[in-house]
Amino acid sequence: MPNRTLSLRSSQQVLDEIDRLERVGYTQGKKWTLSQACDHIGKTLAMGMNGAPFRLPWILRKTVGPLVVRSILKSGRLPSLLKLDAPKPLLPKPSKTGKDDPQKIDWCRSMIREAEQFAGPLPPYPLMDNISVDDWRLLNWIHAGHHLSFLIPKE
Repeated sequence: MPNRTLSLRSSQQVLDEIDRLERVGYTQGKKWTLSQACDHIGKTLAMGMNGAPFRLPWILRKTVGPLVVRSILKSGRLPSLLKLDAPKPLLPKPSKTGKDDPQKIDWCRSMIREAEQFAGPLPPYPLMDNISVDDWRLLNWIHAGHHLSFLIPKE
């Protein structure tokens, strides 16, 4: 099933889309449920604010990382060539029931609100050095939109 195009550029847009998917239901277009997508989004936000257990090698953080980040910020979309799995610490646990876990969705909402208020400084970022808090936030809203785009609302 193809994903839909979402252009989420604020915390409120991400929260609104999560609320809508939870309220109206959805058809799963890829392998993750809403709570799994929320778990991944929340883990990514937490890692950005608290530090990551991994980073790209310095040469990539100085060259490729900034090019990819600038491209994402400008286009509002993750490049199609980024079809890699997320790093293991950011992967959600497999769903045993296929049903959503409201606690994971609520935790994600709390991480989105915390990220919106986060003033910095950011710990060393995995993709590039010296990313601003505003660019980090926008990158995360775009990233959330990418994952939520695979959930097709039933309305």
